[in-house]
Amino acid sequence: MQHSSPAPLTRHSYDLLLSDLFQRLQASPLCSSAEQAHDLLTSTWLAVNEQRQPPEEVLRHLRRRKLIAEHGWHNLDGDPCYRQADEAPDIRINLHRNGAIVFERLTEDASTVLFVLPGSQAP
Repeated sequence: MQHSSPAPLTRHSYDLLLSDLFQRLQASPLCSSAEQAHDLLTSTWLAVNEQRQPPEEVLRHLRRRKLIAEHGWHNLDGDPCYRQADEAPDIRINLHRNGAIVFERLTEDASTVLFVLPGSQAP
């Protein structure tokens, strides 16, 4: 089942939202599992998006997101599991079993780590 994506953002406004997300995550307690990291990421991303007052449909979409393949997550049995960001397919979100959250920007021949929130468990 395919879910509709939220209204598109410009790259600039998306980068500003990411910056806010990273600041909030940096101030959050560390997670101990991929599931806990997903819950933190989802609730924090929802809070960041609520500030821009998007249509209620966008917020409903964000609230429904789960850590499942149908919502774009890959390698759910592996470490890390990951998905591409809806608004920026060149950004990959990695959730590690130890609770770490890693955002990276992928290019044709390299990747650049944009943000890391370590997990509370040893790798």
